[in-house]
Amino acid sequence: MSGNDLTAVGFTGLVTLLPVALFAYNGYGAAVYYVEETKNAARRSAG
Repeated sequence: MSGNDLTAVGFTGLVTLLPVALFAYNGYGAAVYYVEETKNAARRSAG
């Protein structure tokens, strides 16, 4: 097998990475919500 081949991700891999993906998605949403509700958000936010 060469280094350019894509390998199939099994069911275990999907189940393992699903919580990480959901946490990342929800985490960014919470940060955006917080900045939207903050006064002077441009000054107080890191981004």
